[in-house]
Amino acid sequence: MVWDHAPGISILQGFEKVPFFAAVLGYLYGKAENINEAQRILDNFLAKSRKEYFSPYLIAIVYSGLGAKDEVFKWLDSAYELRDQNQLFIKVDIVFHNLHSDPRWTEQLKKRGLAG
Repeated sequence: MVWDHAPGISILQGFEKVPFFAAVLGYLYGKAENINEAQRILDNFLAKSRKEYFSPYLIAIVYSGLGAKDEVFKWLDSAYELRDQNQLFIKVDIVFHNLHSDPRWTEQLKKRGLAG
């Protein structure tokens, strides 16, 4: 199934100052193969994370859109360690659907008590 990302992108562009919406926008840019825009959002997030606390879960979302699985798991590990509140819905978050066949996904769920 091919999903048209354009409507979601056009809606979220107006809300880019809200980190959660910016993360989803970065994810959609990545899925739409607009790598430059996804990377721009990611670079902004990473710069913020070097200066102050910034949700590692939101960073993982953008990496997921880019298909960078190793980076997704690295940032999800960080989200777990830091008890990032954004990870509450990790089990049902559609942005991580592409990870469900990876054994590391099951480990992510297990350590959060969500496996099974």
